[in-house]
Amino acid sequence: MNSIDEMYKLEYEDNKDFTIQNRKDFLFTIIDKLPIRNALVLILFYMDNLSLKEISEVLSISLSNAKVLLYRSRNMLREFIIKHNYQEEIL
Repeated sequence: MNSIDEMYKLEYEDNKDFTIQNRKDFLFTIIDKLPIRNALVLILFYMDNLSLKEISEVLSISLSNAKVLLYRSRNMLREFIIKHNYQEEIL
């Protein structure tokens, strides 16, 4: 059985310190493992800098639902990072 790092290609070579870009790439790789709707809301909010109102319009959902979706997506991301012990790689 392969390790989780091998399955998701999240390992890095020689334990080098991450640069900011490498951290972003690593985080994006993790976000990509989330369900599409959760990944999308995180990308729109943090990477494309859309407001919650704009996200609600893009996804055709209410503003309240956009807030809930962002909250749940953050929690999913946090749980994934903790579950697979990736805190040190990101920080």
